[in-house]
Amino acid sequence: MNIKQKDYLDYLPQLFSNVREFRALAYVIDNAIRRAYDDIAAMCDAPFTKYAEERWLARHEDVLGVTSKPTDTDAVRRLRLAAKGRFGMPYTESMLRHRLAELCGEENFTLDVNAAASSLSVVISAGSDEEFEIIKDMIVRMVPANLVVSVSREG
Repeated sequence: MNIKQKDYLDYLPQLFSNVREFRALAYVIDNAIRRAYDDIAAMCDAPFTKYAEERWLARHEDVLGVTSKPTDTDAVRRLRLAAKGRFGMPYTESMLRHRLAELCGEENFTLDVNAAASSLSVVISAGSDEEFEIIKDMIVRMVPANLVVSVSREG
């Protein structure tokens, strides 16, 4: 936690700061309070997969039914959770652009919709093969069945 907290001894009269037992008691109390503040900060970040710690990522994966591989980095796990997660199916082009911008970044994809041919073409410049496959699976899952989907990788 970034907030500077006063030490326990600061609340006591100056006379007690010289007593060894009170210094030991203050040390224990200060550490307990710091741990409590750290736990509160972690719980506040837990709902957001972007900031969640390892144990909270595992909890999100359990809730959403996502299986991570032992070789997955935290970034890949977060991407997989975001692709699976909290969004409804975007049946509009603007919602699909918004989802891709969240997952890939604003400049890392191109989206082309051809209404006359009922086709959708997405070119992604994702970092790794694993990230590309996660995003590709999400696109295929969310696009309506009447569109012909083409997802490719730039480069």
